[in-house]
Amino acid sequence: MSALPAAMAWPTRRRLLPDVLRLVADSRVRPYHSPQDMALWRELAAIAADAKPDDPVSLARIRLPLLRRILEAEWGAPALRDEMTLAMLRTEDRLVAVDPELCDVLRRAVMALKRLY
Repeated sequence: MSALPAAMAWPTRRRLLPDVLRLVADSRVRPYHSPQDMALWRELAAIAADAKPDDPVSLARIRLPLLRRILEAEWGAPALRDEMTLAMLRTEDRLVAVDPELCDVLRRAVMALKRLY
C-alpha cells in the first residue's frame, strides 16, 4: 500500500463529496460562494446538462461523473489514481444511490445547476 501524496494527507482540509452536493443543492439559501466553487459548479453543470432531475435513471448516469469531478476538485488529480481514494469514490457513489436523502440532494443539486447555468 502506498502512502498518500502530501496534498491528500489531511482529509480534514477537504470537503466530503456529499457535502459539496448539499452546498450546490442549497445554493439559493446560501448565495455567496467562492470563485473556485463557482468554477467547479460550471463544470458540474456541463456534466448535468442533459440530466432530468426527476428521472432516477438519468440521475444515475451522471452521479459517478459528478462525484469524480468533485473528488478531483477537492483532492486534486492524483486522487483519481489512488486506489484507496477510488474505493472511497465507489462507496460514496453507492451511498448516494441508496440513501433517499442523498438521492434528493443529488436531484436538488442538478436542479440548482440547471437554474444557475
